[in-house]
Amino acid sequence: EKLLGVKKGGERSKSHALALLSTLCKAPGGVGGQTEITSVFQHVQSFLGSASTGAGGDYHKEATSKALRLDALSLVVVMLDSDNHDPVHIRKGLTSALLPKLCLAVQEQWYKVIAEALRALAAVPRFFVIGYKEGEESPDQKKQEMDSVAKQLYDSIEPLLAAHDVDQEIKECALSATASLLSFLHANLTPEQKSK
Repeated sequence: EKLLGVKKGGERSKSHALALLSTLCKAPGGVGGQTEITSVFQHVQSFLGSASTGAGGDYHKEATSKALRLDALSLVVVMLDSDNHDPVHIRKGLTSALLPKLCLAVQEQWYKVIAEALRALAAVPRFFVIGYKEGEESPDQKKQEMDSVAKQLYDSIEPLLAAHDVDQEIKECALSATASLLSFLHANLTPEQKSK
């Protein structure tokens, strides 16, 4: 974690630290509990963060290389796909630290980063179905959070799904993310969103 937080740390060291965390996700207990998951998500957010939006609405991050952003997104995919983390901790980490930057990552320039961001977004919806403890949130709070997440995901995925001139890998990942969104959060989409 210290390697990820160092401003002037080498890219190679950070890449290896992300790979180590990805491997740790496969061990019982994963990367840890709520605190550790949120910390990892905050580091990933810093790699994806400081979005610069150009005149064309293009998202890019000058301070972090494409390869490091791809490694960070790959870690997120592994964390979300792993059954070694408490779904409540993942959901809280996503809402408090990562989801907005993850949604912005699909506006990236490099198709590999876009595809990996879409893979991560495809894994997100299930945590907003299984990631609640009984009585922790009121039904209204839960619905409001699920509605907000469904809207963020839809707004990120739909433009790529509607585009005709995107890479085949991006199109397949957008279809997968849409299927996941519809499968888990269909009740939280508006009729207009469902009909598109």
